[in-house]
Amino acid sequence: MVGHYFDEIVRLQPEGPYHLLGWSSGGALAMEVAHLLERKGEKVNLLALVDSMMPPALSQAHRQPIQEAAVPVDLAELDERNHAAVMMIRGFFPEKSDADIMHKVIEARTAGLQDDRFVRFMINELLGEQSADSPRFQLLYDAYALEAEFSVGYDIYGNISSLANDFELPALHVRPELWWSSVSYRHIDVLEASLVEACGLKGVQGSECLDVAHEAMIYAPAFLQSLKLRLRTYFNADKRA
Repeated sequence: MVGHYFDEIVRLQPEGPYHLLGWSSGGALAMEVAHLLERKGEKVNLLALVDSMMPPALSQAHRQPIQEAAVPVDLAELDERNHAAVMMIRGFFPEKSDADIMHKVIEARTAGLQDDRFVRFMINELLGEQSADSPRFQLLYDAYALEAEFSVGYDIYGNISSLANDFELPALHVRPELWWSSVSYRHIDVLEASLVEACGLKGVQGSECLDVAHEAMIYAPAFLQSLKLRLRTYFNADKRA
């Protein structure tokens, strides 16, 4: 995946300086691409990481816990395994709490449901709850239409989970611009210090923590305004150079 992004970026822009931005798992990809570009001798002017994915050890140590659901299961074991699933499902059912979603995820997992059966179970359970008063035909149509989107999201979640398990922070020269969600991570200063040390950096270019949910970060007005101001600084510097 990283190689594909690297090749496509170089095809579209053969020479630097480069400006990269990655949100969530895209942050991990942006770091890897920046590493490859720098190893090639290219200049990366901007590496913007928006509530970026971190390696498993850092994520487990600093991620905000999901609100626990009242089910007889060891949530300490299931939290890491199902966190990405809860994040993905939340995008389809924003009115549901993390506890409601986690309850259904754990129910499906403990029943041994995987892939298509897991997708169908989650749709039937969550869509049925929110559409109890809808006409039956409309409910069936909604479920059919949603299943295709949900299945794609579930496949993406699986690929992202694999990426997360294998991801290690690469060596970098460019100091990143960072935005964090206070809903996603805690002890952000310690998390940043770990990132700086692992990447061999002398610090970060800038850092901001926003009280915005992870899935809303990329279009949150506070983030967009902050990004606009920082980009203006970089592009003005490029013009002067």
